[in-house]
Amino acid sequence: MSSDGVVLLRCGNCGRNLSGLPDDVLYLCPQCCLVWQLNGDGMAPVAIETVAPSQIAGCVYLPFWMVDADIEVSRKILRPLESSSLVESPKEFDPGAPGLDEEPAWKARETLMIPAFNTDRALSVGRLVTDMHPSLRWSTDCPRRLDGGCIDLDEALRVAPGIVLAAEASKPGHLAYAQVVVSPLHSRIAAVPFTTGKGGFSVAGARLVLPYNSVADARAILEIAGSSF
Repeated sequence: MSSDGVVLLRCGNCGRNLSGLPDDVLYLCPQCCLVWQLNGDGMAPVAIETVAPSQIAGCVYLPFWMVDADIEVSRKILRPLESSSLVESPKEFDPGAPGLDEEPAWKARETLMIPAFNTDRALSVGRLVTDMHPSLRWSTDCPRRLDGGCIDLDEALRVAPGIVLAAEASKPGHLAYAQVVVSPLHSRIAAVPFTTGKGGFSVAGARLVLPYNSVADARAILEIAGSSF
């Protein structure tokens, strides 16, 4: 940060000028393989890891916050499939209502993958890529670009409980209520390669397609990559 309060978009390590989209708060220095996060105090360094295969033709790298965290689901209540009620007005959930089944609480240490780009499918994409995390292979290469990183760590951590909740809702049974606590331990940026096709951004070898109209900066990201809708 300069003396007049203007933030200089330069790598604090090598001095290279950094570039990105207008709303970005995450800037990659490919020379140092380091991400800089813009915050109220200036630019703070964040480590980056790259998912393999790297530098494949026709791909773009979308940023995810990769957060190691202690996760606790302190209360999980399932409802019968046939249960239903007319919604006449908002009311508080009653965990003691007849027919509900409470499961044991559990704790675990997991790595969450939270989109650092603006998408209206943050929970579903975060859950799918989190499920993929144990099978991901990692590369020592650094991507040439990493655009669209407009979600800072604080915003990502507010999404984290929802990703855990989405995973719980996908399990057998019919989720009625859950108390989720996510305690972050370590965070960094993951560069995940997506190929570009007619249907949207997709991960090779995975059933994950992210329609272009669900990513706020899709057009700008594609233009930088030399692709189009």
